[in-house]
Amino acid sequence: MTKFILRWVINAIALYLAVLILPGIDLRSDLVSILWLALIFGLVNALFRPLIQLLTCPLIILTLGLFTLVINTFLFWLTSVIGQSFGFGLTISDPIWWNAFLGGLDDELPYYEIASLKHFRTVEAEYPANWKLIVDAFLEAYHIRVLHKDTIYPFFADGITAGERFGPHISSLVARRAAQDWATQSAHSDEDVPLEALRQLVTPSQVIFPNTITIFHPDYLSLITLYPSGPETLRWTHRMLIPPDKATPDWAPHWEKTFKLIDQGVFQKEDIRCAIGIQQGLKTGANTHITVGRMEQGDPS
Repeated sequence: MTKFILRWVINAIALYLAVLILPGIDLRSDLVSILWLALIFGLVNALFRPLIQLLTCPLIILTLGLFTLVINTFLFWLTSVIGQSFGFGLTISDPIWWNAFLGGLDDELPYYEIASLKHFRTVEAEYPANWKLIVDAFLEAYHIRVLHKDTIYPFFADGITAGERFGPHISSLVARRAAQDWATQSAHSDEDVPLEALRQLVTPSQVIFPNTITIFHPDYLSLITLYPSGPETLRWTHRMLIPPDKATPDWAPHWEKTFKLIDQGVFQKEDIRCAIGIQQGLKTGANTHITVGRMEQGDPS
């Protein structure tokens, strides 16, 4: 009985803190409502969590447990639905799913004006490589100098990057060549950099858990999603989104050429080809041990 009451109190405190911290949640502030909702939340967890975890076990394993964040968000939403049916006053607006899941990225992504972009082209393909090998390529930038030396490397500064975690997501900036001159000239300036100018200086990118990658090129967005179709195979989807003022027929030849260069010349012939080669090497079993992390800037070893 004591254990039950303790869990009930902890759930009540957690619900109250969620209302204070997360936008998009409205809760009747009286103590009775909070206690009843905490009881419902406990019952929802006890009844539904084991079944959901069993059904999503492969995703939980593949993501090293991070998929439980999605499960927690769903159970919280289910609690609000049940609570409203009993008149306990917990309401969750639609954006709360993204607010809770994206965390700080929910404020960052609108800055890049994603909502106004227009779809230009989508390509889908299957490749013989584990999907995490592709994700890993977008978690660091030191490979650009070697893997992309004949394509995009001339546009980037060597090894100048910055990254920040937002829960299970990672946001990063990779400096372009122009950033070095700008940093020297604007070392003591406090002026904000307009978005258009910023993307000439750095390439922002986000790895959004579990399988989405955004790359904000100077004048368009590459939106990549990866799906594991097997232990050694993946399904790749690349969408190109362009600014609305350049989504006109006279711009079509430019975007056709740009899409071919980035998708076929960079992603397919370099990033994906490298992942396929790594997968082939792993499959041979020639290496009994693999050392990773020696080139990351944040590695203290």
